[in-house]
Amino acid sequence: MKFHKSLRFRIFFAMLLLLIMTFVSLSVLTVMQYREEAKDYHRERLLRKEQNIKQHINYVLKNTSLLVNSASIPQIFESKIHHLIYLNEMSIHDFIPALDGTITADICPGKSLNKDLLKHVDYLFISDEDIDGDLSDYVNATKGYVVLHSSSGSFVSNGENEFFYKLPEELM
Repeated sequence: MKFHKSLRFRIFFAMLLLLIMTFVSLSVLTVMQYREEAKDYHRERLLRKEQNIKQHINYVLKNTSLLVNSASIPQIFESKIHHLIYLNEMSIHDFIPALDGTITADICPGKSLNKDLLKHVDYLFISDEDIDGDLSDYVNATKGYVVLHSSSGSFVSNGENEFFYKLPEELM
């Protein structure tokens, strides 16, 4: 016995199949585009940080009272403030307790942070999109202050004192 499908059913089935294929292909393209945008964003972020570091080095070299040569470089860059970039991505941590002065750090999305390292950090800077877990865990583990940045402002806390700086509307 042959089962004949009506033309109306075949058109409906073809349109449904076309709709499903479109949905699947758009989903795949959206995921691919999102991943590419995320890579570009992080690449640009690293380039901005690199540019800022270069500008800072040039600023320090221009404003030093010492003669700029290879022998005086350690004295020129001797600092009482140390910034650890992407603390959660660092593979070697044993030098951190030996740092003298104020230690600042930031984290990036990716690996989880070993919160034992925060007992040496005076200021931890976190973007709201980079935080992994509860902010109070970071505040309790950090020696000093935690600064959480968001698009609307910054939240600062050391466990006892906390305040929020809200950006003016014209800057958002």
